[in-house]
Amino acid sequence: MDGEHAATQVLCEESDMFWCPSEGTELAWLEVELPEEKRFDRVVLMEHIRSGQRIERFTLETKGESGDWQELYRGTIVGHKRICSFEPFTARTIRLTIHESRWYPTLSWLGVYLSKQEVHEAGD
Repeated sequence: MDGEHAATQVLCEESDMFWCPSEGTELAWLEVELPEEKRFDRVVLMEHIRSGQRIERFTLETKGESGDWQELYRGTIVGHKRICSFEPFTARTIRLTIHESRWYPTLSWLGVYLSKQEVHEAGD
């Protein structure tokens, strides 16, 4: 992707690196603070697929202007890649809550994006 639509890469996909809570935990959350406030309407999640598909149910939330958490997306299986789409939102903090997983969950990629359509509409 070009710089205009570039992701804020939070985790990177490398075959030997991934995030996971302590082993044996099936419920977990990951709170990410971006370097600066970003407008986005997509979050891409990728499990560490070499460990197998584990995440069964999750939510994505972000802090609104009031400081309260607002749900952006509710999903089920992530697998190799899940693209979560929602109405455009501007925020700095994202929280991924994993409500159900097979054994402990793993995540090798989390990126936030602004769709090309949204960028062009904002420029008009």
